[in-house]
Amino acid sequence: MNILVVENVCKSYDSELILNKIDFIFKRGAIYVIQGKSGIGKTTFLSIISGMELPTSGRVRYNNCSLYEQKDEVQAKIRGLDFGFIFQNHQLIPYLTVKENIELPLMINNLLIGRNKIHNLIEELELGQILNKKASVLSGGERQRTSIARAVITNPKIIFADEPTASLDYDSNEKTTNLLVNLCKKHHITLIMVSHQEPILKTEYNLCRFYSDKIIMEKKNV
Repeated sequence: MNILVVENVCKSYDSELILNKIDFIFKRGAIYVIQGKSGIGKTTFLSIISGMELPTSGRVRYNNCSLYEQKDEVQAKIRGLDFGFIFQNHQLIPYLTVKENIELPLMINNLLIGRNKIHNLIEELELGQILNKKASVLSGGERQRTSIARAVITNPKIIFADEPTASLDYDSNEKTTNLLVNLCKKHHITLIMVSHQEPILKTEYNLCRFYSDKIIMEKKNV
């Protein structure tokens, strides 16, 4: 089943064309790794399909509804509840603890979830020993696992990840990527991950090559 459909999307900045008539379909519960050279527009594309940046033209359809034609409050609700975000620079709040950073989306969206779910997520991401640490003193791997937990805590339908392991060494990259993918598969979350290099994954995924005017599926496992 389709969850996100990109239709003829274009994006220009100051009359410079960045994205040109891109079409693509993302399936519910599938894992996508999108590769492409630096500066080609991958992050811009991710921002547009995740409801963060309005395209110059074209449509993004989420659950068969045009995302940017919804009222602002509806779009905000989708971003807060249905979408999860993982950033290259983590974007944790440095003076909050790991636990407080993870639970922040619950507070913002006024959500209540069972303690067992929070506990299980913390255990799966091996964060139990650092829950009371401030984000400012965490290692790169700890920060990224905390940001994964924060993205997953609301049980979103889609997670958008922009170069989530770019700052990690090889071993941490492999471990963190597989933790993220396994969580998404377990909870049937669609994962759309932008990466410069194809990560080492111990699971099936779709590898896509990104160009400014098209996306080509190079390895398909839907």
